[in-house]
Amino acid sequence: MVRQKRVLIVDDSKQICGVIAKLLESVDLRPAYDIAQALSAVKTERFDLFLLDIYLPDGTGTDLLSMLREDAPETPALFITTAPDFSTEEARSLGALGLIRKDSPRFVEDLLDISAKVLGS
Repeated sequence: MVRQKRVLIVDDSKQICGVIAKLLESVDLRPAYDIAQALSAVKTERFDLFLLDIYLPDGTGTDLLSMLREDAPETPALFITTAPDFSTEEARSLGALGLIRKDSPRFVEDLLDISAKVLGS
């Protein structure tokens, strides 16, 4: 039996997590609303993709990515944010696939496209 793909989304907005859960309905989506919850999740589960916001209640997504790499060095990561002071180039320099802006008119299309490529669905 093939294991369902598992995605960790780390965003302090429950609304954003809910929207992404509906968009990626074919995957097992696990929300975490801060860094502490995300780190706890990777200690007990294996993920196929990390979706990370930049500004979190207990730190930044960039710091979180380096922490996640300790337990999951090969898991692809994608930043999702509205932060104007963070670029695709910065995301890639940190080892992420890139950046999708939540306020972009292409947000849904880009998320579905990249997720399909990464998850093979």
